[in-house]
Amino acid sequence: MNSLIEEIQAGGDARRAFEAAVARVKQDLPSVLRELHQGESLDVIDTLRGLQPDPLTESLTAPMRACRQGCAACCFTVAIDVTPLEAIAAAEYVAMCLSPEQVESVRDRLEKLAIRRAMMTREESQTKRLGCGLLGMDGACMIYPARPLVCAGVHSFDQQACESAAELVALEQADGKVPIDRAAKAATMGVSGALQRALVAEGLDGNLYELNSAVLCALNAPNAWRRYLAKEDIFAAAQCTEAHSWPRLDAPHTSVKKPHFLKKARRRTNRR
Repeated sequence: MNSLIEEIQAGGDARRAFEAAVARVKQDLPSVLRELHQGESLDVIDTLRGLQPDPLTESLTAPMRACRQGCAACCFTVAIDVTPLEAIAAAEYVAMCLSPEQVESVRDRLEKLAIRRAMMTREESQTKRLGCGLLGMDGACMIYPARPLVCAGVHSFDQQACESAAELVALEQADGKVPIDRAAKAATMGVSGALQRALVAEGLDGNLYELNSAVLCALNAPNAWRRYLAKEDIFAAAQCTEAHSWPRLDAPHTSVKKPHFLKKARRRTNRR
């Protein structure tokens, strides 16, 4: 088992997974774009989820994953970036599937998180994680069926390492190291990267935003999906974490950033 994990960590399978995911989305891009303009954000999320590797049938490392229902450690240790489409889908799920009281509770948490994040220094943002405002009182994800791509595509091999990392974050120390399924993460980043390029090519906002602030913007924008497709800047108040295009940049660029561990793996291979 350890040898297979080490092989995955080395990046070979991860690189192939990333490139295959980009190619897969490109192949299905016409249907994705049709749904983009004719369907709803939740429909598009379902389609994109189908382009991610099936954790039961396509991943050799699936049996080694330690992620289980009830574990929310990564919800407190990982800063999640999302496309506008994912943020709108999450907000629509909140509005459609939660009670009015729950919606207001979620909105209140997101507003408080946005205020706290805006007050953080650059150094604090490196060591302090504020958690996800979309967790319920029981620690379960309140938008699980509509959760962002990265939330569905990142898996840990070691639950104890996750819990230790969460404890370090709670103490406002540096994040602990968690062994993850890098091939699954790379494939997910490939899907996300291809989606970003598709949005930019359509003249839409294809930037990445911090999850909590982006969902808050979408939740506060009635008819967010239609307004987004009409190219209204509804995410002006959200924290942009990676700018690709309008309205955060004057001139768009559509490059897909590869995961850092793929670059490191290539350097190790070249030294051999």
